[in-house]
Amino acid sequence: DSTGISLVGTSSISFTVPGIYKLTYNIELGNSGASAAQSYFWLRYNGTDVSNTATTYQTQAKNAGANGVMSGHATQNIQINSSSDTLQVMWFAPSSNYLLSQPSQAATGSTPFIPSQASIILNIHSIKVQS
Repeated sequence: DSTGISLVGTSSISFTVPGIYKLTYNIELGNSGASAAQSYFWLRYNGTDVSNTATTYQTQAKNAGANGVMSGHATQNIQINSSSDTLQVMWFAPSSNYLLSQPSQAATGSTPFIPSQASIILNIHSIKVQS
């Protein structure tokens, strides 16, 4: 890829240019349980969890038949040391009621029409490239 950043399979990001990168991710979470629930997101670099990158999100309980929802956002800077390095955004929820939520799109022809959206959006920006 011309940016030096590529998706490997469905879960890893590879970098061909060492440097400092800024990662911003937005998430949509759902909870189908009767109690509020927490989930955790963090970075994993070359297969090792990165200290001080964990973020906790709490989603409200299901109410009146509708899943509890939560939108979250996190920004992290990370040093990439080698052109073979990989990065993953990891998550854990201690309850099977907690899920990455993809909000429904409005039906075509409805007003307003709202297209579907992703449950996670990840942006990566190069801050400083190593020479």
